[in-house]
Amino acid sequence: MENRMQINTDISLTIDLLGYLLCEGHWSGSSHFHPFWEMVITTSDFKRFQTDVFFPNESHKFENDSEREKHLLYIGFDFEKDVSYSRQQIKEALQITLNDSANSYLYAALFKQLRGSGTLPTDTHFYMQLMLFLMNQLGKYMSLPAEASPNTALVADVKKFINANLQKKINVQQLAKAFYVTPKHLGQVFRREVGEGIVQYTKRKKVEKALLLIKTKEYNITQISQMLGFDNIHYFSTVFKEYYGLSPTYFYTNNK
Repeated sequence: MENRMQINTDISLTIDLLGYLLCEGHWSGSSHFHPFWEMVITTSDFKRFQTDVFFPNESHKFENDSEREKHLLYIGFDFEKDVSYSRQQIKEALQITLNDSANSYLYAALFKQLRGSGTLPTDTHFYMQLMLFLMNQLGKYMSLPAEASPNTALVADVKKFINANLQKKINVQQLAKAFYVTPKHLGQVFRREVGEGIVQYTKRKKVEKALLLIKTKEYNITQISQMLGFDNIHYFSTVFKEYYGLSPTYFYTNNK
């Protein structure tokens, strides 16, 4: 199912993808990614459930390394508006909520509908019940008062600077000098606020921009690499593949 659904909870979101997959023993799918968040609920016995959460544009794949069949329900979603939390904070909150053992009865009820036909049920009552419950729980978790941080404005300014200068080579020392702080202090507060280091954040933003440029087909791979401040196309391809699992050339060639 690909149509979008609006779910009004404490944190408003849209559902971009909903699917069910039955994996045979020792099966492995191909690496893929989506521009939205994805959570996956997995079970073999319909009593114990494993949950996973993936960032937008995080390369991942479904696989089953056991002898038994494995059932997967995957749900792609995104927030209706920007939330004032880091990607890592959101992922941790989702993971905590999803792994709460109290949710087992909801998962069991949902998978009970899936077992017979092997397809998603026409009546999505249990699915919607699950999503509403999880998102409301997430909303309560995220709305807990956070400690005020004097570094929030600094990190916001640094992120804004990085995103406005993706064509340049950016390092922590230059940023620290520009914002009148020490590299150590900037590195620590940035990771604490954002959930990833400055170097990782910068790389991610560069390859996200690269993917957008690739889709336009206005520039070739070499030009895009140069536009985003990479030393050479080989390093650019290596960094790109770290995030998307495939080379930029693959996306360029297969982009319709």
